[in-house]
Amino acid sequence: SSPANPQKRFLLAGLDLASLSLLAGRPPKVQGSLSGTLDLTKTTDGQHVDYALAIALRDQPLLITAKGGTEATSATAHAEVRRKGDRSLLAAIDAVLPLDKQGFQPRGAWRIKATVANRQLSEIAALLPEHLRAKIPAGDVAIRADLAGSPVHPTGTIDVTAHAAALKEVPGAQ
Repeated sequence: SSPANPQKRFLLAGLDLASLSLLAGRPPKVQGSLSGTLDLTKTTDGQHVDYALAIALRDQPLLITAKGGTEATSATAHAEVRRKGDRSLLAAIDAVLPLDKQGFQPRGAWRIKATVANRQLSEIAALLPEHLRAKIPAGDVAIRADLAGSPVHPTGTIDVTAHAAALKEVPGAQ
């Protein structure tokens, strides 16, 4: 970093998600840890942040990673959800989100592309609370989303391809 563009790096190692929730005044919803880096750079026209984060969930066999950065008018992100055991990619998202001086700008242009790889519903059911698992039928699902426009006026497509037996324990399901 140069004197004209000072940079600070913050290393995050094993921060407890439940404790972070409590610090934010919210009840914890998940158990696990947050690790990664935040690089903050002050420039003549504002600030820039680059981040690389990993979330390990204690109760789920998942690893969530996110990389990206922020400028004065936008934030970019690439996030992945992988199974811990075989590191299989379950879902990915790429996003460009609009910002302004107050933060998130819902009238600004955005771009979001998300993919949930074709997966057996039993794999997804294994990630749900135990009382919901028995209600998930046999089958598979894949999801692709490509959104543009703005958060208040989105455009784009969301495609869901699913093959499944009848839902279990749902009134009126066939």
